[in-house]
Amino acid sequence: MGLAVARWSLDEAITPATDIYLVDATGHLGPLYRVSPLAFVGGSLIPHGGQNMLEAAQLGCAVLHGPHVDNFRSITADLAAAGASREVSDREDLTRAVSELLGNAAKLDAMTAAAESAASRNQAVLDITLQRLQPLIAKAVADAP
Repeated sequence: MGLAVARWSLDEAITPATDIYLVDATGHLGPLYRVSPLAFVGGSLIPHGGQNMLEAAQLGCAVLHGPHVDNFRSITADLAAAGASREVSDREDLTRAVSELLGNAAKLDAMTAAAESAASRNQAVLDITLQRLQPLIAKAVADAP
């Protein structure tokens, strides 16, 4: 398409000519999610099972994803029900969705607010789970040789 792409994994610099910065590594998306109102969470346009979109939502991104989210059905359903995410079927649909959302600040703002709210509900579940596991963890540590 004639776009200039810089790839994280190749340590390519972002320059004024860069159109797309591809972060193709695990564990580095947090700072990028914080500065972007919109994220496409990959591994979902192909039957790969998808990637976890909760981190993007927690950091205030409206979420776009493909139909193949088998590994994250519950999170996907929660975000969709909250109005925080949108499924796209292919790259053309993704292009249309990105253009639509970046061109409609009110709609994008509503999705980002919904994403943060839905993610905070999921965080509460994690906090409760960790709280309930704490006595078991403490006992396992105390009983360890």
